[in-house]
Amino acid sequence: MDAARLLELENIFIMLKNEGKSFEQIAKLLPSVNKNILKKWDNAYKNVTEAVRKNGSQQINTIITGKDVNGEYLYNNKFRFKIFDQLEAIKFELISTNFRNAQLESFRLEYLKYFEQYFKSISYKNYTYDPVLGEHDIELDCVLTSDDPMIRQKSNDASKFYFDYFLTPRMILQNKILITNLSKIYCKGNNFENILPYGIKQFKVENFHDIKNISIENLNIDAKWIFLTGENSFGKTTVLQSIALALSGEQILDFKKENFAIEYQAFNEGVILNYWDRAKFLFFKHLACYGASRLELQHDRSNNEIGEKSSLLYSLFHSDGVLLNIEIELYLWSIEKDIRFEETVALFKKLI
Repeated sequence: MDAARLLELENIFIMLKNEGKSFEQIAKLLPSVNKNILKKWDNAYKNVTEAVRKNGSQQINTIITGKDVNGEYLYNNKFRFKIFDQLEAIKFELISTNFRNAQLESFRLEYLKYFEQYFKSISYKNYTYDPVLGEHDIELDCVLTSDDPMIRQKSNDASKFYFDYFLTPRMILQNKILITNLSKIYCKGNNFENILPYGIKQFKVENFHDIKNISIENLNIDAKWIFLTGENSFGKTTVLQSIALALSGEQILDFKKENFAIEYQAFNEGVILNYWDRAKFLFFKHLACYGASRLELQHDRSNNEIGEKSSLLYSLFHSDGVLLNIEIELYLWSIEKDIRFEETVALFKKLI
């Protein structure tokens, strides 16, 4: 077994350890790896984990995600935030947010001073939000340091500002989050030795064209192909469109009620993309999309038309997509001695 394959298998070993599987379970899932090698990996993983625990910060949670080609461990660092009471949380949000709108920004700075100077405590309770009607309500309790009527009025304005521009958008977003937690990893026949670098684990769609609600879970991440079968106009392309939108995050339609979420495995890390959680959205870079219609070659087209009709998702949503002519690119790369020429030629040779 060569070094590259051993590295692949050790990264799978690390992934399974992070899943909480025991040494004995992993030995069964990686039958081609000698047990002495597995023990070596296990000891190294324990030593590194212990070193990270001893040297780590209380504010940072460090997870081993794998090894690189040089045999160095890779880590994922996530901040732990201390638990604030509601008043501290409000002040923290107001301090760490900036509005592009000048008027809202002036309100933020003004009301922050009121929360800092005149509030002893504040409690938002019994929050309700109706996503259909767009109506929301809340019960508010607060203790102030002053009985001055003007200060009390300004303090009420400050509370309403936070409710309208911070709390309500967050509650609306929570109603749009379709996938919250990472799911378990599944492989057909527990054949973890053949998993791919990327694999879809689950996806969910709501109110998209004729799809009211669909949820497909527990997909095997070692599946090289996933087939959708059905009669014409049954919705296969719609499902593909929803997956593409969930992975890319592109807003190519005037979405109002539509919602998408997807979870995939990227090497040793699980990734969740909720379409409306724009602050946390990281689009999937390795995506190619093609629709059911036959694509036209790019010749006899204007550059603007080629650019528009050959974009990532265009042919999946339209019937007049343009297929880029790789011969032109290869010719240019060859003249410019671009490394992509040799890489692409090598890929074609491997393919055929």
